[in-house]
Amino acid sequence: MFKLAPPATYWWPVRFCVPSDEKPGTFDAAEFDVLFKHLTNSQNDALLADVHKNRLPDREVVRHIVVGFRGVHETDGAPVVFSQATLDKLTDTPCVDEAIVRAYFASRKGSSEIVGRG
Repeated sequence: MFKLAPPATYWWPVRFCVPSDEKPGTFDAAEFDVLFKHLTNSQNDALLADVHKNRLPDREVVRHIVVGFRGVHETDGAPVVFSQATLDKLTDTPCVDEAIVRAYFASRKGSSEIVGRG
């Protein structure tokens, strides 16, 4: 069933590669989940206009669309608790901010590519 008023947020996986610590010149797969704000088309259009007008970097876009994450751990294995400070630390890590933004736009494509095909 489709509901006209979607939930305010939704979880989505973020997948990317990071340089390997163990094998020089190669990458390791990394993944965690983010909790995105469920923006309407109008809100998304306004965000995109702001991005283009003000040349917002990916880190700033992430601050507008992410309200949580899970599956992020400290080097000792302890889970990182979401806060604005930990989100800023996460997006200061190379590749992460771009991966989050790519995941967000992938999530907005919806499942129209798979519904009714196959």
